[in-house]
Amino acid sequence: KVAACVLQVQQSLPNARVMYCSATGVSEVAHMQYLDRLGLWGAGTSFKDFAEFSRAMKDRGLGFMEQLAMELKSDGKYLAR
Repeated sequence: KVAACVLQVQQSLPNARVMYCSATGVSEVAHMQYLDRLGLWGAGTSFKDFAEFSRAMKDRGLGFMEQLAMELKSDGKYLAR
């Protein structure tokens, strides 16, 4: 429910800045659906939508999710403690 609300707010305010906060991080791809402003899927990416991104991540496994987290950290898009 929260993810749907976050998506709705982002769509309603396309020019608003966002900061995502989550206790689950990128441990499971299903928890990333509301992170659409990170630029991981959509126009100009390798994945046309979240469904395609999700399938690709699930096929690659947990190790790839860890690589994704490291890349997001190096780009300044993700902080974990």
